[in-house]
Amino acid sequence: MTTLLARRRQKSVDRVKTAFLNCERTAEEAAILSARCMLLMLEERRSSRLPIETGADALSHVADGIAHAGRAFAALAKAHPYLRVIPAQLDIVDFGTSESEDNRPFVGAELTAGNPSVAA
Repeated sequence: MTTLLARRRQKSVDRVKTAFLNCERTAEEAAILSARCMLLMLEERRSSRLPIETGADALSHVADGIAHAGRAFAALAKAHPYLRVIPAQLDIVDFGTSESEDNRPFVGAELTAGNPSVAA
């Protein structure tokens, strides 16, 4: 592979990694915020001594949102190992040899059973 092509591929890998990690963090934040929202809705309904059925439909929709956010985060977590697999397939061998600060929550959970791995 030419040096120019290798640099271009490395730049592409770096850009995708940055975008993916931002997306992963945002999905996690959405799951957390939607769960907090539901908790607050329930607490406020109770503290205001509103009837139990008040806001039931809204709570149901928020619960659906929590479930969707959780599934989105889980799907992205399953895709996370490809941050190493695809660069290795592109012969970018130095990518991912050390984890960045941003990546640490996923270290050790990346290459588990059922997920892709790079042959050593």
